[in-house]
Amino acid sequence: MILLTVIAVGLLTLSSISLRSSGQSGAMATARANARMALMLAIGELQKNAGPDQRITARADVDPQNTANPRLTGVWKSWDIKATSPPSPSDYEKTERDKKFVGWLASSIDGIASNQIGFAKTAPAGPATLWGKGSLGTAATAADLVTAAKVPTSTSRGAFAWAVMDEGVKVRINTPYIDDATTKGMQTAQLGSGQRPNTASIPAALDKTQRPLEKLDRSFFAYGSNGFTTIEKGITRLNLGLAADKLAAGTGDALKSLAHDVTSSSVGLFTDTASGGLKEDLNLLTNPVTLAAPYAGAGVYASRLGMTAASAPSDPRWESFQQFSQIYRDSNRLISSAGLPVLKAQAPQGWAAATTAGTTTLTTTVNPAPPPGVVMLPTIAKVQVLFSLVGRDLYPNLPPAVSGPLTTAQKAASMHGPQDAHFRPTKYDYDLHLLYTPIVTLHNPYNVALRFTGVRVEFLHVPFSMKVFRNGVAQSNDFVPLETMYGGTPNNYNGAQNKIFGMNLKAKNASGVPGSTTVTLLPGEVKMFSTYINPDRTYQQDLGGRTFWDIYVNTNLTSTIDAIPGWRGDGIGFDCDNLAGGYALDGTATNGHWAACLGLAWDDQIHVEFVPKNI
Repeated sequence: MILLTVIAVGLLTLSSISLRSSGQSGAMATARANARMALMLAIGELQKNAGPDQRITARADVDPQNTANPRLTGVWKSWDIKATSPPSPSDYEKTERDKKFVGWLASSIDGIASNQIGFAKTAPAGPATLWGKGSLGTAATAADLVTAAKVPTSTSRGAFAWAVMDEGVKVRINTPYIDDATTKGMQTAQLGSGQRPNTASIPAALDKTQRPLEKLDRSFFAYGSNGFTTIEKGITRLNLGLAADKLAAGTGDALKSLAHDVTSSSVGLFTDTASGGLKEDLNLLTNPVTLAAPYAGAGVYASRLGMTAASAPSDPRWESFQQFSQIYRDSNRLISSAGLPVLKAQAPQGWAAATTAGTTTLTTTVNPAPPPGVVMLPTIAKVQVLFSLVGRDLYPNLPPAVSGPLTTAQKAASMHGPQDAHFRPTKYDYDLHLLYTPIVTLHNPYNVALRFTGVRVEFLHVPFSMKVFRNGVAQSNDFVPLETMYGGTPNNYNGAQNKIFGMNLKAKNASGVPGSTTVTLLPGEVKMFSTYINPDRTYQQDLGGRTFWDIYVNTNLTSTIDAIPGWRGDGIGFDCDNLAGGYALDGTATNGHWAACLGLAWDDQIHVEFVPKNI
């Protein structure tokens, strides 16, 4: 249902300034007759053009070229996009869209011109002003004025003009609120109005810093209050202005300037705009404990859109829809915490979005099949990986500040082997490492708090490849994918095995370290998680019992780091030193290479080129 306002004006050409009383009465009767005719024609055109369910209305200003009469209402046929015959790019071209145009809801001399889409681009000759400064306020711009062509009835009986305004594009400002809605009926009614009516914050049409309705305080809209008793009398634009003026002097004039933006009568029906008729009420489908036979185990797309299972491999099941609709009465899933509702995350028993298998060779397989029930988990708003380079000491007895090559005595003890022994006779006293820090941002899409436990995020096939340049010279003969940066036994220089790393998401306790595996996100909350490593742990300590080294393809090293809310700065993450992978130029110590590891001298300059690709 489309709610529209019909403005009709009867006009009479008078031949003399001075008329007798009887002549005046006759002229008034003629003008009223013309207005009634205009009203009947307007309603007829409204029913003909916008009456069918498969119609869409919009204001002329949806097209910036319609500058002559931008507030006119246009009607288009709707477009039912079929899943089995998707549209082609040409269907979105302007010529195809214009074929769906029905007409403008305004009077025209011949009754045909208004059926052309270009009608709103040209102002009618000698028009009647239907919405002028008397209705819109003295500050109204030319774009706000609404004019329509005069249609003569006869040479002696004047003319008429009409136009229909679209109320559906305006905000309704006469709805109440109830702070203490207790019954289900009151709560249901409250869903149809704003939680916080804020008419006072509506900006002016021209100067957005102005608030013309700021005197309409929120307290006036409390259901049952004296203020709202006055406001609800404003069932039309004019008497809404009178009601508002009674509450706050001057507000009625302020409403005039917002006549094209606010309304007191915006309502609608649940019609199926694409196919016609009313939309289907699925409450009877979702209320029973078990689904009706035609829906049990069936996919939504296959059963409603005629798609085959092969063409809709991720078709959501009706069970998910039914279980979601029944959460409100599941006391085991929707609990109360400190008087506030908290939703426990859930997924169908035995279902997993992906599985990881293998021991020395890990393989992750994504499960494309839709879950057999509802999945209530936080959504992943963003996934990032921060890459940084760091020079690691090869020897443990380094002085606090080094401004040149180390002495033989400083290199006597070993720390980072076997590179330390390999580079001892050379100027290379450090090993170049890549740190990569996974960062995950989660979002709670629900209107209640969401609590989840034991969530792990895994990273697989990160699309990152780099080439290191030392003093302007490339240290590999190609870009090296992250997947191939492993030189153990066997090495992964060909990228045959997956490099998987992950984070266990945990809450942060009072000391700022990982705590409970249960995390709660508030309604709509967005929270970032990044890796945690004990800031007191040294690199030398980690060489003895490695906790944050790179994820090797064998399993004697960890593949998981804890992650907690917040960001603790760079220099924290998975640590990798096999930076040349299978693309190393040579393995000679004098050239600063050991296998695929790169040595650094104290005065070397490093830069990196990278491309977002995998193997």
